Amino acid sequence: MSTDMPTPVVSAILVNRLGEVLMQLRDDLPDIEYPAHWTLPGGYLEPGETSDAAIRRELREEMDLDIPLIYRGKHLAQRGPDGSVTVRQHLYFGHLDRPAETLPLHEGQALRFVAAGDLADLPIAFDHRATLEAFFGGQSPPK
Repeated sequence: MSTDMPTPVVSAILVNRLGEVLMQLRDDLPDIEYPAHWTLPGGYLEPGETSDAAIRRELREEMDLDIPLIYRGKHLAQRGPDGSVTVRQHLYFGHLDRPAETLPLHEGQALRFVAAGDLADLPIAFDHRATLEAFFGGQSPPK
């Protein structure tokens, strides 16, 4: 039996006044997981970092954002091309009423707000499709 702890990661559901969620298009590089896929903003925790500090750092690094966030909970998720990596996903929620094109983007290719009806047409990274479907469906994210 493995004693490895799941790798902690953070993501944010940032919602505008229309109920759309901000998504980030990952770089199209062959050496990253899910190149050219849409994802929620976030990333990995650094050693000794709390999830609260990590999500604030990630939002500042990726798009110069410093906004109030609410912790929505955590769940285990599978990552990697074959689903062999387990992560502990910490999920945050916040409001962002700025057009996506006005946000500076320091990581990835693009930002856009996505409505529930847009999900089927987007390649979405990690376990974020299930998280977004639960969010738009009024359910709690996976636990």
